[in-house]
Amino acid sequence: MTLTPEQKKNIPQLILTGKTLEDISEMYKCNYDQAWDAFVEHISVHTMLPVDEMDMDDMEFYVKRLTQLN
Repeated sequence: MTLTPEQKKNIPQLILTGKTLEDISEMYKCNYDQAWDAFVEHISVHTMLPVDEMDMDDMEFYVKRLTQLN
């Protein structure tokens, strides 16, 4: 099954709340790769970080966050 735009939009939030890609693919009747692709389409450093904590010009902030991701 092809994911609708609304389903694609919901996938990053579902992952952030603890759902696995397996759970999502089962819920939306799609395969794992489609769920993963929808997640990857919506992520970036700017979309996944809380804007109110960020100083966009502060390199130290990015280094700290990227270190946490690693």
